[in-house]
Amino acid sequence: MLRIKTDGEQDQGTLLIDTLKLSEQQQNSKVLVKKDVTTLHLNDRNIRSIPSLDQFPNLTSLSIDGNHLQNLDFIRTNYALAELYAGNNHISNIQGTFRQLKNLRVLHLQNNQISNLTTLAYELRHLSALEDLNLFDNSVTFVQGYKSTMLDLFPKLRVLDRRTISSIERAQAYSDCHPDRQRVANQVGFLSHIVLKQERILPKKPLLTGSKTIKKVLNENEKLEENWLNDAVRQRASQRSLTEYSQFDWSKIPTGPERRKMDAENAVTQPDVVSIFFQ
Repeated sequence: MLRIKTDGEQDQGTLLIDTLKLSEQQQNSKVLVKKDVTTLHLNDRNIRSIPSLDQFPNLTSLSIDGNHLQNLDFIRTNYALAELYAGNNHISNIQGTFRQLKNLRVLHLQNNQISNLTTLAYELRHLSALEDLNLFDNSVTFVQGYKSTMLDLFPKLRVLDRRTISSIERAQAYSDCHPDRQRVANQVGFLSHIVLKQERILPKKPLLTGSKTIKKVLNENEKLEENWLNDAVRQRASQRSLTEYSQFDWSKIPTGPERRKMDAENAVTQPDVVSIFFQ
């Protein structure tokens, strides 16, 4: 039996639930002891608080949607928990709740009262296996940088707030959270990328009349653009890695039968280097 506080009038706001029978009904299998319980469904029961569920060490799925819970302290020691559905409650405090739940893959906390992005990221940082996170209709989802923070924090996350994450969104999140690393990554490759000069922006000149004057201005702009291109080519050439090419003369190297007829001291084993050049 599990004694749970509720908002009902029965037994002065408490509710006795036969969790073994409840689990048996959900799984259609006979449950013998509390260690056999792997799934609990306690949806829409006006529950205000739940005692510790450490009596169910093998609990992997817990559904407590539609109640009046304010925290999730009762699952701190359920280390095997993989799925938690706790939407439509009054949860605002998750401090210390998920620190040991490293097997959690699905976490649904939609329509609660979570508002602080920094606290949320700190408390969820241990959930390395998280694949599905739903915080829809929490005020924290309107905080700037929420989406990028969640995507960067959980590399295995596939669904965020009921939407599938694309590779473009994940790349953008990485760029937003690590601008310095992204800038370095953009400049490192097989060859160094060209760092664009600020001088590429052509100076603005007043609008002049007359065909000769306009042609003169256009010619000056073309020269500036050409100079910028030349500078870019020279800069790339100076940063490019060098590759050595060599050509050898193998005609003087004896074949196997010829080598056996020659003395060991007189045998030629190294070819002559004909030319070496760099590119």
